[in-house]
Amino acid sequence: MTPSHLIVSIITLFWIEGVYLSEEKQVIQTPTQLLMKPNSEVNLTLTHEIPRYDTILWYQSSPGNTSLKLIGYVYYKTPKVESQFQSHFKVSGDGEKIAYLHILNLRHPEDSGEYFGAANFVLSSVVIQQSVNPLIKHEGEEARLDCYHGDNDYPYMFWYQHKSVAGQRAMELIGKLHYENSNLEENFDARFNITGHSKRRAQLVISNIKLTDSAEYFCAASSQAVLITQWPHYIVTAPSVLAEMHCYQNDTDYQYMYWYRQRGKSLQLIVTIVGATSSFEEGFKSGFQAVTSKEKQWSLTVPSVQSEHEAVYLCAASLHSDVADLRGHIQCDTGSEAYFGKGTKLTVLDPDQKLNPPQVKVLKPSAKECRNKKKTLVCVASKFYPDHVSVYWKINGENHTDGVVTDNNALKKDDGSYTITSRLRVAAEDWYIPDNNFTCIVSFYDGKETKDYPKVINGDKAPAAGRDITRERYLRLTNAAKLSYGVFIAKSCIYGAFVAFLVWKLQGSTGKQSN
Repeated sequence: MTPSHLIVSIITLFWIEGVYLSEEKQVIQTPTQLLMKPNSEVNLTLTHEIPRYDTILWYQSSPGNTSLKLIGYVYYKTPKVESQFQSHFKVSGDGEKIAYLHILNLRHPEDSGEYFGAANFVLSSVVIQQSVNPLIKHEGEEARLDCYHGDNDYPYMFWYQHKSVAGQRAMELIGKLHYENSNLEENFDARFNITGHSKRRAQLVISNIKLTDSAEYFCAASSQAVLITQWPHYIVTAPSVLAEMHCYQNDTDYQYMYWYRQRGKSLQLIVTIVGATSSFEEGFKSGFQAVTSKEKQWSLTVPSVQSEHEAVYLCAASLHSDVADLRGHIQCDTGSEAYFGKGTKLTVLDPDQKLNPPQVKVLKPSAKECRNKKKTLVCVASKFYPDHVSVYWKINGENHTDGVVTDNNALKKDDGSYTITSRLRVAAEDWYIPDNNFTCIVSFYDGKETKDYPKVINGDKAPAAGRDITRERYLRLTNAAKLSYGVFIAKSCIYGAFVAFLVWKLQGSTGKQSN
C-alpha cells in the first residue's frame, strides 16, 4: 500500500484505503508522488478489479477537520460532483473499473488535505452522507445529527446508538423515519426525536443532552423496515457445556445472515449463512456451528464452551452479500447494510469462583458539596460474580435517568469478584426533603434468572441556618475579608509613610541645632 503525495507549496494529498485494502481487493490509486505548484492541474486515478462493483467515490479531508467530505462519484459511467466542489473539481471514468479525480487550478491553502478513493457496490446511484464531525456538548445543550441520501427507492431511514451498556458494546435502534412519520423505540425518551423526510434529509435531535448520551450514532437507509430480534441476552455456563443463541427477522426475509464476535472495540466476522450453506472465516472453522434453524431464523452454537469463547456475539442480516469483516467499524452503506441484533453476552464460569449476588450500598452526598447546588449519591455494587449486571435509579418509586452516570464496565477485583458504581446527581432542595427516598437497583443475572437488588436511602434534614455555609455566603465572606485586608494594608502604608516623614523631620531639626 503506497501513499501518493501531492505538494502545492504546503499542499499534500495522501491515499489511504477506501472501502477495502488494495492488497485484499485489487484497489490501486496512482500516482505515488506529485510535486505541484499553485494554479496547476492534478489528476488522481483509482482502479479496481472487483466483480459487480459499479461505483468509485472520492473524498476530501482538510487539515484541522478530520471529517470526510464527499467530493463526487462515478456510478457506472455517470459522474456526479457535490455542489460545494463543482467550481474546480471533476470526476470521470467508469465505476466498474477506473475513475479519475481532476483538481483544476490548484489553490493554496484551500486544497490542502488528504484525498481518499473507494470502490463500492450500490443498487442505485444513492450515496448516504452523514455529519461525521465529532460533537462535544455540555449537559443541557441540544445536538443535531444530519443524514442525507435523496433516493426515492429508500423510504426508510434508521438511527442507531452504539455504546457500552452493562459491560458490553452493542448497537441499539433509536428509531426509524418513514417519509415524515417517525417511530422511536421505547428505550429512548422524549428527548430524542427524528425529523425531516426519509427520502431526502433527516435529523436526529437530542435535546437536553446528558452524560449518558455519549456514544457513536449511525444512520442507515433501506427499502424495507428491518427489525432483528436476538436472544438470549445473557448466557452464563460452566465450561464444556453447549451454548446456543438465536436471531429472527421480524418483517423481512433477507438471504444473507451473519454472526460476529465482539471483544472491546474489535468486531470479527465468524460465519456467513446463505440458505443451508455456512461459510466460516479463518480461526472459526472449529468450535462453532451455524445453521438456518427455521424460516427467517438462524442460530449459532458453541458445542463445548471454553474460557476463550467469552465475548459478545451479534447476529446480522443483509439483503446482499457485500458485507465483509467490519474491522471494528459499523458500515451503513445503502444496498449492502447489515442490520444487527442487540447481542448475546457469553460468560464461561470459573470453576473456582462461586456465583455471588451483589452487595449494594448507597453513600450519602459529601458534606463538602455546596448546600444550594447539586448533591451526588453514589451506589456501589460489589462482591458479585459473574459481571452480568445493570444499574438504575428510582426517586419516590419513579424511574429516574437525569443526572445518572454508571460505569461502562464492572471492574474485576483480585479475588475474582466484580464491582460497579453508579452516581446520581440531584438538586439540593430535593435531597433536603427527609420524606424523599432514593433507590439504587442492581439487576443481576445468575445464569437462570434476573433478580433485582435494591438499596434505599432517604433524603436528609436541611442543616440549621448558620451552621452550614452556602457558596454565596462563602463568597461574600471571602470578598469582605479581602476588602478588610486591603484596607489594613492601605492604612499600614499611610502609617509607615507618616512615621518616615516624622523621622526625616526630626533628623533635619537635629542637623540645624548642631550647626
